[in-house]
Amino acid sequence: MKFLQEKRRRLYLEAIPPCIPSLKQGALRYFLLAGIRKTVKDILSDMRESGEVAPVPLAEKNYSGRFVVRVPPEVHRELAVHAAEQGVSLNRLISSKLAA
Repeated sequence: MKFLQEKRRRLYLEAIPPCIPSLKQGALRYFLLAGIRKTVKDILSDMRESGEVAPVPLAEKNYSGRFVVRVPPEVHRELAVHAAEQGVSLNRLISSKLAA
């Protein structure tokens, strides 16, 4: 996960192997979440000090419901034919496939 690309800082989340014998699952989860929270808190503090505005969390952004997807012409044709066979619009077909 890239964070603050303009400062060339990056935050990476790594998978921890399940073979760590010294920590139980609950303790490991707590330890990892505490580390992530501290890192985010430190980054946000650095941003405030340098006058930067923190990005809006993805969960709080508003989405229009529209985006453009480029596909090869053959795929476009196959999808259009499939939509016609189903008696639905191409948009409806793609929406239902993405939601599945």
